[in-house]
Amino acid sequence: MGLLSGIRNLFVVLREHERLVLDAVEARLEDTAKARFASQVENVRRAERGSDGKEVICRATTLTDADRFAEHGHVLLGTVVIAAHKRDVRSEVWLLAGALFSVTFDAAPSRWASNPLRVKSVSLWEDPMLPPAARQAIDESGVRDWFTELPCAGTLSNLTAPLPPDVIERRLRALGCNVPRDWRGLALLADGLQCGPVQVHGLSGARVVVLPANELVVIAESDEPRLLVLDRTKNDGRVYEQNLEDETTRDLGPSFREALKSYTSTLTPTPP
Repeated sequence: MGLLSGIRNLFVVLREHERLVLDAVEARLEDTAKARFASQVENVRRAERGSDGKEVICRATTLTDADRFAEHGHVLLGTVVIAAHKRDVRSEVWLLAGALFSVTFDAAPSRWASNPLRVKSVSLWEDPMLPPAARQAIDESGVRDWFTELPCAGTLSNLTAPLPPDVIERRLRALGCNVPRDWRGLALLADGLQCGPVQVHGLSGARVVVLPANELVVIAESDEPRLLVLDRTKNDGRVYEQNLEDETTRDLGPSFREALKSYTSTLTPTPP
């Protein structure tokens, strides 16, 4: 390796397969959106990867308002399918606070990234230049009825107005897994809320956590290191409790309401 080549490699923050995904998404964007996304990618100065490389958090230098998209929360911008020898790899590009946040892969790059790669398909799930969709009115009585039998029913707060039905359906498809019917129903009533010590996420707050063995969608959490999640790998529509400390998983069944009841009953009581 020559001296100049070695110096250039010191500044290579994103790896070839990661740039392939980002370039594919950029190519599908138009005009101002394309320019802003390109600026966000070029401003990435640090990439934080898990040990298996399935998730890459992109840390950029300070971005100006002119570099950012409209604020849509933590949203999936696009999905890219990569053809890698004898397998297809699904990758996702996520935004946070109107800018590139992360790139995820459904398989560890060590298993496929050294092969010749090509982009097989690209799907965009959001138009990042559009302002956030006008939200619907909150049906507070409907929300409280949904929580009637839960221990935290009397402590609901921070109700967020629901997204329009068409946006809800688009984001449900973007999640890439089956979801509990009652969680879908709750999303039509509120796009997230606080239920006692538990933050219940709607489709603007649900996020993907990439682990070595699977991909999880976080739909509720508290200050304790336990999450209520959907397992994208199993894609069975069931709710699981994922313990981040001992890495154990508990199957709580197909009902989000029943899972939430079980979860809240095992939380450590908050001192008065």
